[in-house]
Amino acid sequence: MPPARKKPVGSKFVTLQDIAARAKVSVTTVSLALRNHPRISEKTRTRIAKLSQSMGYRLNPLVSAHMSYLRTGRPVNDGLNIAFVCNASLKEVNRDTRRPHRHYYKAAQERAQELGFDVRFFDLSEPGMTPRRLSQILEARGISGLVIAPLTDGLGVSDIQFKWESFATVAIDHTFISPRLHTVCNDEFSTVGRLVQRLLDFGHGRIGIAMPTFMDDHANHFWLAGYEAFQKLTEPSQRIDNFITEKWTQRDFMRWYKKWRPEAIITINDDILGWLKEAGVDVPGEVSCVTLYWKEDRPHLSGYYPNHEKVAAGAIDLVVAQLQRHELGLPTNDKTMLIQAEWKAGKTLRRVTAEGFQAPLRVWTR
Repeated sequence: MPPARKKPVGSKFVTLQDIAARAKVSVTTVSLALRNHPRISEKTRTRIAKLSQSMGYRLNPLVSAHMSYLRTGRPVNDGLNIAFVCNASLKEVNRDTRRPHRHYYKAAQERAQELGFDVRFFDLSEPGMTPRRLSQILEARGISGLVIAPLTDGLGVSDIQFKWESFATVAIDHTFISPRLHTVCNDEFSTVGRLVQRLLDFGHGRIGIAMPTFMDDHANHFWLAGYEAFQKLTEPSQRIDNFITEKWTQRDFMRWYKKWRPEAIITINDDILGWLKEAGVDVPGEVSCVTLYWKEDRPHLSGYYPNHEKVAAGAIDLVVAQLQRHELGLPTNDKTMLIQAEWKAGKTLRRVTAEGFQAPLRVWTR
């Protein structure tokens, strides 16, 4: 029989067998020593603890929880918990209708339970709480899975002093500039492409886009990129300069609207509906208005819903997959899971073509 292939020192897949072979003891001795069992002498426990650390051994929380259950007959919940980290209290999250965090948290709980996990809420804004302190709390409780909700309303986050090497981590939305984490978010580029195509199929050729600059910034400029791709593809006579601007005022918007006279406007919130109404412009009679970010508190505004529930469920899926593979720490090559938005009809989009009509210009076919 050929000799067993040795794993390199520092491999994240170092096993109890590897440690036992190096220490020249049984696997049972290693297992008991790492659990600080009194049956094993203090000298041996110390030696094996130092050896396991030097070899890069990390306890798999799923295996640990299962083995504890087999030994005691009682489930150990913390090993099967995933932390949901936010910058607000749970009470604040549940009553905040402006941000989608309550949807993220509820959906994360539901998906985790389907996979045999529980989700625990942690608030970074608590007095005395810091990323480093939270790391210590999670380690003490044996929690190795981490979902981080958006921590700002647009600005990127960098250099958070968290003990990343101890956790399987996924960020929701474009939160982190540094470090690079696995991320789940809405597919903003696809959303604007699909929305433009819907408007074309509804018979609108002159399509504009209007929103404050910071909103496009938060989407990593995917909305601007998608719109400008359409402008490049459409006829020159149909092109309209974007109104993605820091001067988000009624006066500046109406000046842009009167200059370009779009047949449809892509936006985010419903500011422009009020401005157009005050100017005597009928929506959707004279101009259709659609949103890239539909919300339940403005159901009248036709557009795409970012599917917050599926975003959070995707984050849980990525965390659990990492835990099952025992992949802890910062990824060497981070991945992004893109979730497709869902159409909400609303009342602000007018169809001027027959049902089922497809415009000759196909800007989004896949």
